[in-house]
Amino acid sequence: LTGETFSQISNVYDGSGQLIQINTIPLNAGSAEVRGAEFTAARSRFDFLPAPFDRLGASVNYSYIDGDWNVIFSDGSRRTVGGLRNQPKWLANLRLSYDAGPLDLTLAYKARGKTFTGTFGTTAASDIWVRPTDQLDAQISYRVSRSLKLNLDARNLTGSYTIQTTGIADSLYNSVGNGRSYWLGIHYSY
Repeated sequence: LTGETFSQISNVYDGSGQLIQINTIPLNAGSAEVRGAEFTAARSRFDFLPAPFDRLGASVNYSYIDGDWNVIFSDGSRRTVGGLRNQPKWLANLRLSYDAGPLDLTLAYKARGKTFTGTFGTTAASDIWVRPTDQLDAQISYRVSRSLKLNLDARNLTGSYTIQTTGIADSLYNSVGNGRSYWLGIHYSY
């Protein structure tokens, strides 16, 4: 990857902790290298199993991403960061489903490894990373008629949240999370 341009965003707070200014600075990324591998397997229905298990389905995915980002500072100096901007070291997904005619059930688990946020300093001690996270989601769909379907989604059942850390030893950190959320949807087609 060469010649990428991105926007570096930084926030300025006053003495009471109130956000007073957002700075957006265009920067050149220099170059980056990425190496990795991905594995995916999926089967929508295990129809070789006896009923009622023949309506089960599953998919699994794992990606390993090993990247180096060559950062160019405003004074022209360079350093290499061991991660690509907003790209985790690995991603994993597991999805289980059950098709019961008008009723569909889905359970999805996703996890991701340590992620470089793209906010870096002159040394690794001031780089900002996101710790590994995981999340469990569920969905129930019911087809009332040919044109009407109801959905109930539950997201982040594990109550996971994001923790950003600064530096090599993760000594400074803050956490952000949306908590659990539930959605009710109606899909109508004519």
